[in-house]
Amino acid sequence: MKTKNWTLFTVTAIITILSSGICFAVDDSDFQYWSSASLSFDIHKDWKAIVTEELRMGESAGKLYFHYTDVGFVYGGLADWLDLGFDYWQVYGKDSSGSWMEEHRMLLNATLKGNLLDIDFTNKSRFEYRDRENKDDGWRYRNKLTLKFPMELTALKLRPYIADEVFFTLDEADYTANRLYAGFCIDLAKNLKGNIFYMWQSTRTSGKYIDINVIGTYLTFSF
Repeated sequence: MKTKNWTLFTVTAIITILSSGICFAVDDSDFQYWSSASLSFDIHKDWKAIVTEELRMGESAGKLYFHYTDVGFVYGGLADWLDLGFDYWQVYGKDSSGSWMEEHRMLLNATLKGNLLDIDFTNKSRFEYRDRENKDDGWRYRNKLTLKFPMELTALKLRPYIADEVFFTLDEADYTANRLYAGFCIDLAKNLKGNIFYMWQSTRTSGKYIDINVIGTYLTFSF
């Protein structure tokens, strides 16, 4: 497919994602800003270590309400199309009363990678065990499909992508949340990659849906 056609297709897809988020935002929608920085480095020819710190600002992006530190390892030696990994998250978040609560998460990940019609795609399956201070412990499954399109826009060579992530609580076998993303990846320097995105999240809580709109910026340093 020609670059012009890919550009038209990508813009249409991103507008569709953004419109979906606006249409389903029926509750008191909060605007948020999420920011993360990661260090990624090879520890073996087939192993990579990643350390991430993320901050989330809520209440119209004015107050910190959530942050976590993630230490993870990725193994890519089985096949070119598969990455396996495990992570530990140290999480702090505010509950409904405004008090800070602690959570420990253990995660197992399997990511399928490929290319179809010049579109790079990944499909990540994630199993989380959540050790929570203020709630019962439990298991959660997440699946995220990402499509990265084969063009570079503007002089900054922005590469567009869209993604969808769904959340299921395994203890109750129940759907709990969905995230829709539209964004751009950019190579800022030889060992520095950036990611800027819009994300709409809908979470089901006590039978009601709570929607938020997020602007995010992620940085990854590779060594």
